[in-house]
Amino acid sequence: MNEIKESVKFTPEEMSEFQELSRKYQDNLIRLGQLYINRLELEDKHNSLNEEEKKLKLEYAALQKLEDGLLAKVTAKYGEGSLDPASGVFTPVSK
Repeated sequence: MNEIKESVKFTPEEMSEFQELSRKYQDNLIRLGQLYINRLELEDKHNSLNEEEKKLKLEYAALQKLEDGLLAKVTAKYGEGSLDPASGVFTPVSK
């Protein structure tokens, strides 16, 4: 085993290798940090989309109840049949 007892100055090539390695570590850490921030932003967006979905589902259920009530009212008044939404003409079911 070689034992160096005096201070040694690294060669410019050796220093360049260490500097390049250090730069690569720094670049990697920056990219990891950016990835983490991107992940946080995506999680926030995901949570926001989930909340919007919940609201829309509740609204959809409320609309279905309104539709059921309207259909019951119209059926009670006109009987069973079908409505042409374009013309507004109701055609009763033949019995």
